[in-house]
Amino acid sequence: MWCQPNPCLSWCVVLCVYSALGKNSPSADFCKKLGTFLNPRLSQISREIADFIAKSKTPSTEQLYKYVYFNEMNLAVKSSRSSRRSPSPSHHISPEAMRIIIDLNREYNELDEGETIMRTLSDFWVVCRKSGHRRFFVILTQKNANFAEINEEVRKLCQREFTNIFFLD
Repeated sequence: MWCQPNPCLSWCVVLCVYSALGKNSPSADFCKKLGTFLNPRLSQISREIADFIAKSKTPSTEQLYKYVYFNEMNLAVKSSRSSRRSPSPSHHISPEAMRIIIDLNREYNELDEGETIMRTLSDFWVVCRKSGHRRFFVILTQKNANFAEINEEVRKLCQREFTNIFFLD
C-alpha cells in the first residue's frame, strides 16, 4: 500500500532537498541517522493521511440517495445501481418505498409531465419526475431535510448525472 513507511522514499525526499541546496552528498552515517529520525514521523504522517482519505471516502452521496431513470422512447435506463458490479446492502429499497414508486409510476402513466415530492412515514423522501417519455425516481435518506433541501439535492443530482437530459424545472 502506498501509505506504508518507506525508508528509501524519506531519504530520497531529504536528499533531493539537500541536493537542491547545492551541498555535497551526505555521508552514509548521516543518512542512517536521518532515516532513524524521519521514519517514525513519516509513518505517523502517512497513517494520518490514510485515515483522512478513508474518512473522506465515506459514500456520502451514494448512501444519501438511490435513483432510477427510464426513457420509454429509447428504453434507456440509468440507475445508481448500474455503476456497481455487485449489489450492495446500501442499495436495498424498502418495500414501502417500492410500493410508493409503483403507485406513482401507475399515476404518471396518465400524465405527460409532473413532479411529486413526498416524505414517508419512515422519514425518507421519494421524488418522481416525468417529462414526456422520461421518468425519474429518487429515494433520499436525509431524515432531517426539508422540502427545499430535497428539491435542491434532486436538482444537483440531475445536473451531475443527467446533464444531457431535459427535465422541466
